[in-house]
Amino acid sequence: MRITVNSPDGLGDFILRLPLVEALLAKGGRLQLVMRPPAADLAKELFPETEVLVLEKCPFHAETKKLRHPFRGEIAQIRRFAPDLYVAAAFQPNFFDEVFLEENRDISAAGFVAADRLWPSDTSVDPREMAARYAVRVQVPVAMPEGEKNRRMASALTGGDFTPATTRMPSARDLEAARHILKANEIKERDFIVVCAGSRPGLLMKDWGEKNWAALLAEISREESRAFVFVGNPKEEASIAKLRGAMAAGSRHVSLAESPLDIAVSYALLSLASVYVGRDSGIMHLAALTGTRLLAVFSGGHWPRFVPESKRGIILTRKASCRGCNFYCPYPEPWCATSVPVESVREAWNDLPTVQSLEIRELPEEGAPFSRIPASERDEFVRRGFDTARDAVKRLHRGNQLARLLKWS
Repeated sequence: MRITVNSPDGLGDFILRLPLVEALLAKGGRLQLVMRPPAADLAKELFPETEVLVLEKCPFHAETKKLRHPFRGEIAQIRRFAPDLYVAAAFQPNFFDEVFLEENRDISAAGFVAADRLWPSDTSVDPREMAARYAVRVQVPVAMPEGEKNRRMASALTGGDFTPATTRMPSARDLEAARHILKANEIKERDFIVVCAGSRPGLLMKDWGEKNWAALLAEISREESRAFVFVGNPKEEASIAKLRGAMAAGSRHVSLAESPLDIAVSYALLSLASVYVGRDSGIMHLAALTGTRLLAVFSGGHWPRFVPESKRGIILTRKASCRGCNFYCPYPEPWCATSVPVESVREAWNDLPTVQSLEIRELPEEGAPFSRIPASERDEFVRRGFDTARDAVKRLHRGNQLARLLKWS
């Protein structure tokens, strides 16, 4: 069976989709994956037997939605692949799903369906309208972890339960490249901690906060003999410099953010680390994939959809009546993350060496900026906010559709 799986979103999303990919391959399916970097680079590394189709235009950008035929070349490639089934695997449908399903009604489709009042999507139509097109429909609640959603899709498409394959580890070539980086910085295997905590625009609603990270790293670096290896991208380098400046004198630390590593080499580097410390990120999910212990602080924007598939680690977050807000936050910073005390994360750090599973520590909702509003009114406020946001998005999409019509020649 030939199957096209749409997965143009982030690195973490794809890693949480691996059970689905593995199950379809184990069933003998021939797969075509529709993706974008950096997840596409990881897919090519882990699954050389699949066809990886890289989108030239981002389906999440507003400008893409104004184009007459934004994915003409990619859809032609899918037609040449001639799939028996198209899987809109992203739980949050996107514009590529919308265009493909509209233009290719002769190809059978599978996807998720949510009964929740608010079902986030990045489409100009209601995702329920798209779901009516699916021949295979897997109903799941919005808040179900993405890994479990994808296992349910895998079961639906393979006809029953399945046993995920053993995780595919980095190649010898990538391990050698990672070891070369460690040697250049005089760091030994298993004698370093990967840190992903630098701030930059676009991350505010997911971040624990530069001040909190600096305080934590200042404490643990005073007694830690292992090196700290900071990862990220060049936009985070200024923030990483501040975090490194807060660390104890004599501690060992290096930043790799200014010249980011190839994703396959990053995967290899994480497999050689002893611990990951940082925020909810694609690098965190890579660490979970390698089995490296992890310590992460989560905000509530998508809670608990993107909890990592980690065998050993601790996740900290704050309960909040408004979590699950899809990052429509009315506050200057995400209280659900920034209010997690440094002391609580430090305690988790101390407990981390003995943890043998993934432990989630949800701190009680105390001192919230909206705590004096009755819970029922808070819930209604959040629902109204979602409805208002969805109406605004619909108006924007209608404007984009009109712009597309005006630009057509």
